[in-house]
Amino acid sequence: MKIKAFFKKYYFQIILTLIFFGSIFIIHYYFFNNTYFGVHDFTVGARLFEQHQTILDGQFPPRWAKDLGFGYGMPLFQFYAPL
Repeated sequence: MKIKAFFKKYYFQIILTLIFFGSIFIIHYYFFNNTYFGVHDFTVGARLFEQHQTILDGQFPPRWAKDLGFGYGMPLFQFYAPL
């Protein structure tokens, strides 16, 4: 009877604890692995590289991607066309 009373009294805390540990497992599995994150296109690597280079050049927030647009540059981080 004591075990039933314990679970009845702390039901909400037990459920929250299980959700917490489940979310910790999911975060650990998906965010701390050595694989590259999946994307629908391969231009995200170029965008990340250009954003990193722009920040290293001292431009914050990054506005102009100087190596994209056939070498002429483009305002990739300020405006991104919907289609």
